[in-house]
Amino acid sequence: LLFCFWYWYTYGISLTDYVTIYFACLVCGVVFFEIRKYCYRFINKVLPEQLNNLDYDSKLEELNRQIEQYKKEHPGQKVTQDVVEKIRTDIFFQ
Repeated sequence: LLFCFWYWYTYGISLTDYVTIYFACLVCGVVFFEIRKYCYRFINKVLPEQLNNLDYDSKLEELNRQIEQYKKEHPGQKVTQDVVEKIRTDIFFQ
């Protein structure tokens, strides 16, 4: 970078100079490297977290469905925390 700035200060900036082309390639390389880092982080971190969230959401839906089913089968009984824990354990730790 220092060489590029010295060259432009001494000889002026021209788009056809090798130094300017070198600088453009350098900037493109840095930009592509940063894009690659962002994509790699997105693919390896964000997407698996979203898949885990989808799995967790489906288990919560199943939990709510089984609680409603328990309420229909036992209309006079209260749904206690023990019942909810038993259903949750069955669903989340199968």
